[in-house]
Amino acid sequence: MMLSPADIEQHALPSVARRGRELYAQGAVAALGCREDDILARVTDGGIAYVAVLTVRENEPLLFDCSCAFSFGGACEHVVAAMHAITECDAVPDGSDIPVDEVRGAPAGRLYLRETGGMLLAEMRFAYQGGLVEFARAERCAYRLVPATSGDTVYRVVRSRAREDALHSAVGRHGLTAYTTGVFTPTTAAREWTQTRLPVLAREGFEIYGQEYLRESRVRSTQPCMGVRMTAGENSLACELTVAFD
Repeated sequence: MMLSPADIEQHALPSVARRGRELYAQGAVAALGCREDDILARVTDGGIAYVAVLTVRENEPLLFDCSCAFSFGGACEHVVAAMHAITECDAVPDGSDIPVDEVRGAPAGRLYLRETGGMLLAEMRFAYQGGLVEFARAERCAYRLVPATSGDTVYRVVRSRAREDALHSAVGRHGLTAYTTGVFTPTTAAREWTQTRLPVLAREGFEIYGQEYLRESRVRSTQPCMGVRMTAGENSLACELTVAFD
């Protein structure tokens, strides 16, 4: 896959993109190589060697990750440097001396809640390796390469379709029906489902996200606060009662 300068700029913040260009110009990129749909590179920055991974699959968005654990959105400077190295070579060589360890395990089910158009929607995703990797139901890939946050190792996290299917079936037994691929909506009133069924899913090991942002289907967990104010006037007594909810 060839990347144009415009493509590279699109994936990184301006200051990060500039730093990535500088690293590439300084010759910081080494061990550039392909493993199936993935491109690995070792990028040295400040005397520390980082591992950048770019996943290139036809008709799918470009994915990238780095052992520097950059978390400000978009690509880090090491990924940008690797992108420039890719654009400058005629073909990325096969193979890499960066070690890749295959890991398998059971996924944890995650439900991301949101409200739209008066509906409560629950998007299901599958988290592996303690949340190191997350897959959506619609993703076709069977694995993902993820660099370790320390050392020079890359993990090849392999999906378990059978376990994902079991989790997918489990939510159907708790009052959810398919809305689109990987997205569900309650078969009963949203607030009732949030109050009665969602806690059961949480007890069964599903991780719940977004519940605190719900409005129409939110279940209040605090007691209302009641206040009374009395004002005495000439031959009168006024009483004001206030009730406040969270």
